[in-house]
Order: sequence, then C-alpha cells, then structure tokens
Amino acid sequence: ENLIAAAKQSGSRVFVGLNYRFLKNVQHLHKLLSSGEYGKVLGVDAVLSHGAQPGYEKSWKTDPIRCGGGVCIDPGIHLFDLFVWMFGGAGLVAGHLSRQFWQIQVEDHASLVLTLPGGAPASVNLSLSSWQSRMEITVETEKAQFFLRGRGKFYGSQRLTIVTKWPWLQPDEPRETQFDYGMEDVSLQQETEEFITACTDPKANRTIATA
Repeated sequence: ENLIAAAKQSGSRVFVGLNYRFLKNVQHLHKLLSSGEYGKVLGVDAVLSHGAQPGYEKSWKTDPIRCGGGVCIDPGIHLFDLFVWMFGGAGLVAGHLSRQFWQIQVEDHASLVLTLPGGAPASVNLSLSSWQSRMEITVETEKAQFFLRGRGKFYGSQRLTIVTKWPWLQPDEPRETQFDYGMEDVSLQQETEEFITACTDPKANRTIATA
C-alpha cells in the first residue's frame, strides 16, 4: 500500500513480475480463446507444482513475514494472474490449504474450487513437493478442448494440444493438433522489453502488466 501510494504521488508506474503470460504456449492459448472461434469456456483445470530444493524451509519464500503466504502466493500467483488475463478473473468457492512435507509456517499444498465470470467451474491444485515439476492447464470450451503443458526447464517442453469437438464424427480429420515450442524460455526477456516500452512510451499499450 505504501508503494502504491508513493507511485501515485510521484507519477511513477508500478509493475508486477508475472512472466508466465509470455510463455509461448500460454500466448498461443490466450490468442485462441480471445478469438471467440471456439465458443465460451465450460470448465478449467490447472496444476502448478514443484519440489523446491533442500533447505527450502529456510528460504524467504517460506517465511510468513516475507513471503506473504505459501504455495498460493509463490508460485500460485502466476496461475491466478492467468485466470484474470485469459478468463476475466475467478471467484473462490472453496479451498483446502495444508502443510504436508515442509516444516514451515505457511501452506505447501492447496486445492481450490473457483468459478469464472460466466459461471464455469474451475479447479486449481498447487504443491511444493511434486518431485516431477508440473504446469498444466486444461480448458474445455463449446467447440474444443485445450491441453497446455510445460514451461521449459524441469517442467518440460512448452506444448499446446487442441482437440476439436467430437473428433470421432470426422474420422478423416486429425483427432488433435499439437504445437511444441521447445524448452527455450524467453518470457523474462519479453517481459523486460514490455516493461521498458511502458516506461519510455507514455502511450504504450498496458494490457499486459509486467515488471
């Protein structure tokens, strides 16, 4: 709150580092959903989890004063931002937070039930003890289903699969279309470029908040 107040007083801009928006498979999915070609969203399932590293319990990320709140804040905040960016937000219906592995004062697991602005259900599962790091988003729409997987490094290749509605009714057409953007992650570079543009050009498009 102090930072926001100071920014307003000085006429500065405040940006939040949310680089997942710039992942290649996320950018592609956002473009497809925004086109309206596939109809309204009927449901979303999202998973973001990793195993942290030895000594994680001593990190600032698990200090309740400095981190602000366990797995929901880091890394969960990135999924919450994608829900805002791609679906217009989400409301919390129910949630279960727990400490299962790390001896810390904040949650290392979270399971959440959400609703999207149009009423569609969504689920989010977060973990800090998944020994196979995962980033997965499944979106069901009126005309297709999208499977987004990976974000490079330990999460695997950045992939997006599109399965059209009732593919068995069109046996001569491919059942699914796959896009693989590889392991290279340039999201931080693109985010930085967006930040510089926003700071140097007062009229820059600020649809994407970056840092």
